Amino acid sequence: MAKTKEWKPRRVRSEDDRGGSSGYIQLDEGESFQGYALFEGDPSKDEPGYYEYLEHWVTSPKGHSVPCAGDSCPYCEDGDKPRDRAKSLWLVTRNEKKDELDPPELRIFNLNSILIKQITEMRGEGDKIKGKLFRVNRVDDRGNYVLTPKNESLKADAVKTALKDKDAPDFDKLVTSQLRKAMEGEKLSRELEDDDEDEDEKPKGAKAKGDKKDKKKKETEEWPDELDEETVTVVSVEEDGNYFTAKHDDYDGEKDIYTTKGIEFDFSDLEEDQEVTVSAEVDGDGDYILSGEPEVEDEEPEEGKKKDDEDDELPDAIEDEEFEVVSIDANESTIDMKNDDIEFTLYFLDQGPASEVDFDDYSEGDKVTISAEKDSSGDLVATEIPKKKKAKKDTAKKGDKKGGKAADKKKGGKKGGKKK
Repeated sequence: MAKTKEWKPRRVRSEDDRGGSSGYIQLDEGESFQGYALFEGDPSKDEPGYYEYLEHWVTSPKGHSVPCAGDSCPYCEDGDKPRDRAKSLWLVTRNEKKDELDPPELRIFNLNSILIKQITEMRGEGDKIKGKLFRVNRVDDRGNYVLTPKNESLKADAVKTALKDKDAPDFDKLVTSQLRKAMEGEKLSRELEDDDEDEDEKPKGAKAKGDKKDKKKKETEEWPDELDEETVTVVSVEEDGNYFTAKHDDYDGEKDIYTTKGIEFDFSDLEEDQEVTVSAEVDGDGDYILSGEPEVEDEEPEEGKKKDDEDDELPDAIEDEEFEVVSIDANESTIDMKNDDIEFTLYFLDQGPASEVDFDDYSEGDKVTISAEKDSSGDLVATEIPKKKKAKKDTAKKGDKKGGKAADKKKGGKKGGKKK
């Protein structure tokens, strides 16, 4: 068996390794945020708050970014030049909506080549970057930013504490995961394209053994930018419970769905193959961020078990026993009955001695005497018309009929009732 290829992001280790410019941004034109930089921005050093790498912008079938895989990169082989990108960590004091954050919050900001160049120039002039308060403003729709330093800084121990926060991301893990998924998807896509070419070369009427399976794969679609109460299946849950990987029968591949502030749902409670309904939006990395509380489908096997248990509790036959009417459903030809021992639905056949029953003769709360037998489905079927217990003369006027039209009080029952 061939060894599975281990994909590694193409890291930027010097300024000479950087590629061309990138138009990929996150702020809208005219928006800005303010925060403390938790990094130096030196590509020759590993630091938890900064991760610089090269990426490709793939336009087909839907525009998205993919980390460059270096010597093994299929996009480089196709002649596409990678662009600079850096993930940076900030302690934000004012978000892009101009809201003051008190206390400040950890946020990720993707730097394009323009911002990377500004930070490099500042560092080259001996200006402080790490711990410094900046305002980052997007000035136009072409990816141009202005990085403005403020006269405030965090102390070294405060920077260290922020970087060790439980919400601080693992950039290497994030980018490597993105690269792995992208390469697996690209590999599958190219294999399908090769299959299409082989199919075109086949004689008319020829059919490949795997045609049915491949056709199913081709019918799936790309994941949408937004999930609105979409039910997905859990593939795996990240060790720390920050995100889970999901799949969907209608969409290609798998997606990571991340939790965020304000979400109380604990991902660590999820299990493999469990179905969960989520609302989420895609971020700049192609992952989903929850926009509402997930909902886990209630497990229903117990309901079926309960039904079986109830069937087992029902007697095989009832003969002239008294029960109380709980509800009547004339459309379904059923009456729900109960006594101190059991509660069940009594069915009436459209033929036989009990078929002439008039459901208008019964009301909720009536005491009746019934005879019935259990059928092959485990339900009790009336063998004669239930007999109402006569009301006392001093509690009702002669000729009065208690209750309204029982058929108006429906509970449901077996669809279509019992048919013989």
